[in-house]
Amino acid sequence: MKPPKVAINGVVLTEVRTRQTTSHHPYVITSVGKPDITLREDGDQLVLGLYALTVAQLYFDGVLPQDRATPIEVKVGRRKPSAWVINSLHLGKDRWQREILELRLARA
Repeated sequence: MKPPKVAINGVVLTEVRTRQTTSHHPYVITSVGKPDITLREDGDQLVLGLYALTVAQLYFDGVLPQDRATPIEVKVGRRKPSAWVINSLHLGKDRWQREILELRLARA
């Protein structure tokens, strides 16, 4: 079963491209796409597990607001979009024990 598509403020998370440079070629910019995303509902919170680079790119692109009180629109699968606020950000591990950031959202 495929995980549902998740969009924040209209940006589908699996389509986020993280720009990177390497030490081998400092003038070449590459991008990484298709980030792994975990999603779970924890009571009245929505918890998104994302790689740190993806979260940094979302902040850099302005998809995630700097002010935690600013609501964001989250759409999961075919559900209607709903308003959430960023409650907290926690360091966690995925099922392969790789470090991820858990973005905890509370209803706005």
